[in-house]
Amino acid sequence: MLAAGTLLLTSFGALIGSAQQGTDPLMKHLTGRLTTIDKQKPVLIAVTPGGGAGQAKELKIAGGPAMMKDVRVERLDVHALDFVYDAAKLTKESDLAVKSVGKFYMHAEVSAAALTDRVTAGKNTKELSATVSFDDGKAIIRGNFKYSFIRGNFEALLTPSIRKNNQIVFSIDKLKVLSIPAPKLARRKLQEKMTPLDMGDLVGAPRIDDLRIEGDRMKVTGGKPF
Repeated sequence: MLAAGTLLLTSFGALIGSAQQGTDPLMKHLTGRLTTIDKQKPVLIAVTPGGGAGQAKELKIAGGPAMMKDVRVERLDVHALDFVYDAAKLTKESDLAVKSVGKFYMHAEVSAAALTDRVTAGKNTKELSATVSFDDGKAIIRGNFKYSFIRGNFEALLTPSIRKNNQIVFSIDKLKVLSIPAPKLARRKLQEKMTPLDMGDLVGAPRIDDLRIEGDRMKVTGGKPF
């Protein structure tokens, strides 16, 4: 309970400090890339300054749901010690270049519902209805569409994986439209809708090394909690 209270107070102080001074590039970066969705469940951000510019003795992020740039996460936890970054580059270019991290842990959860919203978003998808679900480590998309006078259904099977740059990509194993294998153009358009999910943009994360699907959540993790 004490630890939770300390985190809340530290987060509040850090947020107020950054709002008043606007001088901390790391806090500005974090608050600019995280948007709380539910005001009753705010994302808490705590940064303990280190010995100089570009140094954070400790960094903590906890909460959700939230938008992490263009990716909706239902849960996000980040914990880092001795976090050293290029302050000048972050200030001038809004690019978080991490020089070194003593300890690091990150865990994020993306729901099937969030991916459904991603697939059906956009001005060219008014005549498209679809639902994303997970099964046996795969993402399954089923839906209906209307194009001119043509109506029909489609089904896709995709496999998620992690790139070296901490982006989640979905490779299409199967895509059928009206029970017929879809052409390359349709496959490419669907893949553009789904990928990439950039999980490293927020804190320039070291290698995210685990991706697993549990229930209606896709969970990605880097490091171990400490």
